[in-house]
Amino acid sequence: MECHCSHQFFFNFSGNSSLTSYGEDGINLIYFFPFEEGDVLGTTYIHDDQIDHHIIEVDTVINSSLDWSATSTNPPINNLQALMLHEFGHWLNLRDLYGDLDTPYKSDISPVQKVMFYEKRTSLGNWNLVTLSDPDKAGLSWIYDHPAPVINAIYPATGENSASISVNITGSNYMSMTDSDLSVTLSKSGQSSINANSVLLISSSRVSCTLPITGAEPGQWDVTLQHHDGKTVTLTNRFTILNQPVVTGITPNSGENTGPVNITTLSGSNFSSGATVALTKTGQTTINATNVSVISSSLLHQR
Repeated sequence: MECHCSHQFFFNFSGNSSLTSYGEDGINLIYFFPFEEGDVLGTTYIHDDQIDHHIIEVDTVINSSLDWSATSTNPPINNLQALMLHEFGHWLNLRDLYGDLDTPYKSDISPVQKVMFYEKRTSLGNWNLVTLSDPDKAGLSWIYDHPAPVINAIYPATGENSASISVNITGSNYMSMTDSDLSVTLSKSGQSSINANSVLLISSSRVSCTLPITGAEPGQWDVTLQHHDGKTVTLTNRFTILNQPVVTGITPNSGENTGPVNITTLSGSNFSSGATVALTKTGQTTINATNVSVISSSLLHQR
């Protein structure tokens, strides 16, 4: 087993053992034994130094009263690889994941396809699960060291300062154990920082959040993503805040509904490249203009 963080962990097979009981004897033991609780697949016992609680030995007992297979299988036959991946998580000090399955979960704490969920079910996608999910990796990264986050892109990369805007940040090495473990901040020289709301880990390569940019200073802002341990990444001038456009006049201001009408002048302020123009009326389909040209920050043409 290898942990995808800056530390690597390898479990080496040291041969068969004739031992039939576990204990603090300097041997990391895996053995089969019949459990009184017939539905328990296996149990791991962790021995530490009682001072700093460093793990010094681990023993795993597998319920020999159940049927086992070393390959993908269906109930009631159990997948030995799937169980041992879960138990090896305990060897690295991960705990069981519990939760009320009848309560809706956020996408980052769902029990589905999580190695460390306490129960194996086909409906959870973990009966034959032999690979770590992003939250499983995040659990290991929480305990051990991990690489700093990387930002490749933020989209959308612009927003008007008339309302909050939802964005996605893509990159790598993202991790989170709770909603407060990740933070996203916009910063600009001479301005107060803008802290994102509803920061959510979607995967190890994607984070979503809401930027409360109402009333913020227009211009380019730096984007910073920070982990719980203080490791950060900052992209300079990556998000642009725009003033809300203001329309003060339109020529012509009327037209017959027999065909297209060319707008020769749309005047106002805070116009920017890529601007769109539309006519709206309650209960009616929006009419989107075509061939919009931004002449200046205060003048548009539509042909």
